[in-house]
Amino acid sequence: MCDWEGRILCIVRGGRTYRRGLGGSVLEKGYLEGKRWVRVESDPIRLRSLLEEAFALVEEAVPHVLAGEAASSVSGTGHSEELRCRLENWNRLRSVRNPGDLERDRRRFLQVCQSPPILPPDQYRAVVVQVTTGCPWNACRFCSLYSERTYRVLEPEELRRHARDVTNYFGAGLSYRQSVFLGDASLSRLTPGAVAQRAQLVAEVLRETMPKRRWLFNGFADAFTPAAWPADALAPLHEAGVQRFHIGVESGSQAVLDAAGKPQSPEKVFRLVKNLKSGGLSVSCIFIVGLGGSALRDEHVAASVRLLERLPLGAGDFVYLSPLVGSPPGRPAAAPSDSELAEEEATLRRALEPSRAAHGFRVARYDLREFVY
Repeated sequence: MCDWEGRILCIVRGGRTYRRGLGGSVLEKGYLEGKRWVRVESDPIRLRSLLEEAFALVEEAVPHVLAGEAASSVSGTGHSEELRCRLENWNRLRSVRNPGDLERDRRRFLQVCQSPPILPPDQYRAVVVQVTTGCPWNACRFCSLYSERTYRVLEPEELRRHARDVTNYFGAGLSYRQSVFLGDASLSRLTPGAVAQRAQLVAEVLRETMPKRRWLFNGFADAFTPAAWPADALAPLHEAGVQRFHIGVESGSQAVLDAAGKPQSPEKVFRLVKNLKSGGLSVSCIFIVGLGGSALRDEHVAASVRLLERLPLGAGDFVYLSPLVGSPPGRPAAAPSDSELAEEEATLRRALEPSRAAHGFRVARYDLREFVY
């Protein structure tokens, strides 16, 4: 799969899927002995061979499709002739045609963009624009995603330049992106008005390239470093096209949160979610499977379910269950096994099923190891 600039994003080969990030990383996903596995492909010779094969396949297939040969087909929205015309324009205008072009594109990406260490699964196809960099707390004992980034807020003119650089980089490939994610780890230190102002600024820049498209915005928020976000102050966010905030709840247990170094309480999470929902916004609540280790597992699961049953979630909201990567905080020898994580996730899903069925929110896995941007 390529975007409209010709960047290869995904290759399916021999029962395995290879997802390529814009910064050059490649995730290989498949099954071994009936078990799903994910690993980072790092062999440069194998990567080069894989990409050369993919580009050769594109070069071979496109002329046959354009010629309308019986053994080829084109699918999509519109009549077949319209689709062939689009494909012909793509083949003529794309800027990336071979591994050398892709390498130059990779270097350009790294010059103008700061690759996000993680995005929520429903935002994997977002275009990321940095409203802030880093994490305002950056001291949770289970997380090192932002350890090398200093937290700061981009001023409006700096943000405008950055958004224009990002837009120019994506070019025609911007059409592949489904939404805008306002980075980085949390927008909560900004007021709702300040977030809305920055979303509107980014939308103005994007409209220079795609004037007819209305972009929807997402971002991370937290319950422990916020400016005042009462429900009656959130209207500007809704008007600016902000759709959803993703909240790292991690656990409904205060004991687990304290052990993890997360300076919030379940009550603060409840108030934040209630305000966001009352303000017309959607939310996703992220819980870490295995964060309680063996000592606090039952407490972690039971308290998380109790909190989730209180939250005013509905259709359009997500509950993400994210398997712990590594060991529980302070217990390096107590890393849960894959089977233990799977069992705990299954327990959570069963316990949440009555609420999910009643209120319509979605429960999904959020595996940090499967992310590539």
